[in-house]
Amino acid sequence: MALWSLAAVSSGSVVIASYSNPSMNYFTLEAAGELDALISAWHADLSLRAIVLRGDGRSSGFITHFSVETLAEIASTPESARGGAAPSRGFHALLERLTVLPQAVVVAMNGDTMGGGFELSLACDIRVGQSGDHRYGLPEARLGIMPGGGGTQRLPRLIGPARALEFVLRARMVTPDEALSLDWFTRSPTTRSPAPCGSPPKSPRCR
Repeated sequence: MALWSLAAVSSGSVVIASYSNPSMNYFTLEAAGELDALISAWHADLSLRAIVLRGDGRSSGFITHFSVETLAEIASTPESARGGAAPSRGFHALLERLTVLPQAVVVAMNGDTMGGGFELSLACDIRVGQSGDHRYGLPEARLGIMPGGGGTQRLPRLIGPARALEFVLRARMVTPDEALSLDWFTRSPTTRSPAPCGSPPKSPRCR
C-alpha cells in the first residue's frame, strides 16, 4: 500500500489504517482503490473486531478533501462535469461498502477533514475528534460541485436537515469545538501511535 499504512493492536483484533499523502493529505483515485482492497480484506477477516481510520499525524489533516486538481478538472466545463459522475458513483459505492463492514469502524479526525474525507467520516460508526486549528465540512459547493459520497444523506441524519443544508449549500466549515457542539463526534485524549506492522506483514490485516 502506497498511501495507507496498517498497524495491528490489541493482539491483532484491532487494525489502525493511517492515510498519508503529504503535504495536504488529498484523497485520490489511487487512495480509493487501496481502501477498496482493504475493505475486501477486512470483510473476510472474522478475527478482526474493530478498524480505526486516521491521518498519519505528519500531514495537515486526516483527509483534507478530494484532490483539488481532480475536482477542478471535473468542474471546468459542463461536459467534464457530466463525465465526473462516474468517479462520484464509485466513491459513493466505496463508502457504502465501508458502512456494511461487520467490524466497528472508528475514524480519528486528527486534522482537517473536508469534502470526501468528511463524507468518509460520516460513513464510519464512530467519529473521534481532536482539538486543533483545523476545519471540518463540505467545501465542494465553492467549486460548483455537490457532495457525491453520501454526505447529503448522512449529514442530515446526524445533525438534522436544516443544519445540514447550510453545510451542503453554503460550504460552511467548522472548528472542532463547533463540531463538538453539533454532536458530530466525541473528543479524544492524546494517545501515542501504535507500532507499524512488521515487514513482511505477519497477518492478512497488515497487508
